[in-house]
Amino acid sequence: MEELNIGTVEGDGTGDTFYDLMLKTKDNFVEIANDLNGIVNVRNFGAVCNGVTDDTTAVQDALDASLYVLISGWCKISASLTLREGHRIFGICPLTSGFIKTNFNGPVLLGVDTDWVYLADFGIDGPGQWTGTGNKGIDIHVNSQEILTNLTVRNVHLRYLNDISLYVGTGAFCTYDQVKVFQGGYAGIYIDGGDGHTFISPSVRDIILGVYLHGPTTVNVIGAYVEQAGLGFWLDGANAVTISGSGVEANINRSTDFPGRSYRISGGEGNSIISGMSRQDTIGAAAAANAQHLLIDDNASRTTILSFRKVNSATYIPTTEVDVSGALDTVLMGPHNFDPSKVVGGAKFGDYGTTAFPPSSTTPVLNGQMVFELTSNTSLTIKVKGSDSVVRSTILTLS
Repeated sequence: MEELNIGTVEGDGTGDTFYDLMLKTKDNFVEIANDLNGIVNVRNFGAVCNGVTDDTTAVQDALDASLYVLISGWCKISASLTLREGHRIFGICPLTSGFIKTNFNGPVLLGVDTDWVYLADFGIDGPGQWTGTGNKGIDIHVNSQEILTNLTVRNVHLRYLNDISLYVGTGAFCTYDQVKVFQGGYAGIYIDGGDGHTFISPSVRDIILGVYLHGPTTVNVIGAYVEQAGLGFWLDGANAVTISGSGVEANINRSTDFPGRSYRISGGEGNSIISGMSRQDTIGAAAAANAQHLLIDDNASRTTILSFRKVNSATYIPTTEVDVSGALDTVLMGPHNFDPSKVVGGAKFGDYGTTAFPPSSTTPVLNGQMVFELTSNTSLTIKVKGSDSVVRSTILTLS
């Protein structure tokens, strides 16, 4: 540590100049930072961090030298950076520090069999939403070990990447907190297997596939938001996934497979959407006419949808709002506002909500639906449509 000489008497000229004091203070802070658990700044390894000079070698040298690395500007990267187990990479803010990716096939950050990686407070900007091939942001996956554990990605922004922005293969006990994807290509967030994933307020905007959960078990998604996607959420062979307090809106017809659908649950067991929303409005190219708010297929089992709200715009009115014909068994539906005439596979649409005091002509349409009719001031009719599609009723006398 350099000693700061402030002199003995004000103005006597014996102390350091202001310039020298600032230099010594800066050097002392760098030394302190280096002493704190081995934290290093990539600038100390020659990184310029101006977004123009290629900093690949300098950043990799910093990663090789320490498990605690600070990114204090925009580092231009022309090849994948290799992570190790226990790496903790910090930026200042995702709007002011991170990585500028040139057009190469591969991710910016690559971790193979790397447990306990922590990534926070930086951004990754690719060369363009539809530029190049294989431009990925973060790729953490297993190779020789069975599973990787305890990955944390917090307040990381991923932009203009034409492939997969964030990919995690066979992870467990992983947390993703306020991950934001903007103008991506194929997929924003791709979780491939593993279990114990938790998402807190992720957002994905302007992409083909927003969140792809391919085969994981026990996943919690809280407060997610997807906009302008060909498909918002796809649970593909996933089990025990809960999506709560989340919404998809302004879907876009990207292709036949991604026509602007909000939610798709393909196969798997015990998945649920709680307090979900799907709004088909007309930002950009509208969704296709057959793009449902919800599609359940490939023998998905024991699926639950509770407190769901759909919104159709005046100009986009889907021909089918829900298709559950491909479910293995009855889909438990709580309160919702789907149009019963636009439900495909109604025999598997187990509407366990109730309609209270409708007009006297109301009859339950879907199997499992119950309707209350206030037929007079002193009588109440209860109608239930059973699993055999037969409507049965009884009259209660009110006193």
